[in-house]
Amino acid sequence: NLALYDCTKRLLLSRISSAHEREVTAVAASPSQLCASGSRDKSLRFWRVDAPSEGSNLKLEPAGDLPDAHELVVSAVDFNSLDGSQLVTGSRDNTVKLWDAVAQQQISSAVVSRNLVTHIRWVPNSHQFLQSGEDKELKLWDSRPLKVVGTFSRKQYIQTCCDVRQDGDQCVSSSNGFGGNGCEATVWDMRSKKPLLELIGHSESVLTVGYYDDTVVTGSADATVRQWDPTVGREIAILPVEGAGPIACVRPMPQVANGLIGAATFNRGVCLCSVGSDSLSLSHRY
Repeated sequence: NLALYDCTKRLLLSRISSAHEREVTAVAASPSQLCASGSRDKSLRFWRVDAPSEGSNLKLEPAGDLPDAHELVVSAVDFNSLDGSQLVTGSRDNTVKLWDAVAQQQISSAVVSRNLVTHIRWVPNSHQFLQSGEDKELKLWDSRPLKVVGTFSRKQYIQTCCDVRQDGDQCVSSSNGFGGNGCEATVWDMRSKKPLLELIGHSESVLTVGYYDDTVVTGSADATVRQWDPTVGREIAILPVEGAGPIACVRPMPQVANGLIGAATFNRGVCLCSVGSDSLSLSHRY
């Protein structure tokens, strides 16, 4: 299923059952009201956010289908940060692909051996994007020739997710692990490709990570959402989400009134977390 939420009004606006033939594994939204979703069914599908009539709630409407986008599960999707006219996808088939989001046609494709893609995040206001993978390293790509232009120091565990700070000077990745081994997020310098510090505190795999202004937010299989000061590695706040199971995805939303973090969970749906000066609290659950 796919669902569209209004996080300010705390409303479920639209839900599409059987949006894909198998599990939805990645979603992204562009500035132009176009969304994209990838799935274990190997397809890439496009959706338009639209209001059927004046004054009515926004809805998700089908806008295109590429049934054989990859040979295996589509594990990462992100629109370019310049104007949303291009889309990059990654897969467990070792390929990264660049698409024309308007024409919905493939522009280019690149294969890197053993590069099982876990996440992709475009560098703000750039032609470059960051990619994490099961080969335990981060890669920086240039979309114009669609090639790797930089690699970061290899970590000990699978890198599950990544994000880039708004100024493009730093990035962060999260690590797989168990029993406190691994289970960290790593802050990196984008120029030197070297680690600056590690954010340590989760007891199980850190599945997701993102920047909230100049802080870092993580979600883990230990059922907690945490906020960090990445300059000193200090944990600012922790929110245990009772009964949630693994936190599959966090999406910081500092632009929303009073600041929110969206957290997708295995067992408790989508949670909205309110951000205080040194605290996180559960404000709503869909």
